[in-house]
Amino acid sequence: MKTSHILFSISCGLCILFGGCVSGPDIQRTRPDDVRTLTTGFGASDFQQCTNQMVDSMLSSQGLTNKLAKQFGDKTPVLAFGLIENRSYNLGLPLDSLGDSVKIRLINSGKFDVVEMDMNDEITQNILKMMDNPGYNPADVMNVAGRAVQDYILRGYLIELQETNGVVKDVYYKLTFKLFNMRTGKIDWMDEAEIRKTAKRGAIGW
Repeated sequence: MKTSHILFSISCGLCILFGGCVSGPDIQRTRPDDVRTLTTGFGASDFQQCTNQMVDSMLSSQGLTNKLAKQFGDKTPVLAFGLIENRSYNLGLPLDSLGDSVKIRLINSGKFDVVEMDMNDEITQNILKMMDNPGYNPADVMNVAGRAVQDYILRGYLIELQETNGVVKDVYYKLTFKLFNMRTGKIDWMDEAEIRKTAKRGAIGW
């Protein structure tokens, strides 16, 4: 009788143990804008933080507002959204999605008429190369394009730097945006968003 009682107790304990193992995960609904830091990777919270910071900076820039008023008056300038270049170690980051978030806010602001650039277009590639040339001449771009060009091109790039001493890992991200004035060849606005994460090595890994 005593042996049966012991076996019964063991059976109940095993049921509870394995029942807990096979039960589903504890899933909770959270706010999309809640800050989450689960890894040192560039995550959803980082996307949102960078997007909001960059667009807020651009739309609230008094210097840019003055330049728009002086050059365009009541006319709404046309802004072409270029590529956000990924210079991080994670080449699979969906930076197109970050770009979409930026475009949505710029469109809804009414400050620009936003169009997309065909990055595979040969003329577009030639224009971008000329923009990267210190001797940029707006007249040359008009000749290459052979068509009306946008007033602005907005471009960006994400860089990642990593440092570790085997125990602590430090990861630094910087997203930089440039608003290039196609009419003058000048950068009318530029800003950057920075994120830094630190992790201590666990028993198994980072």
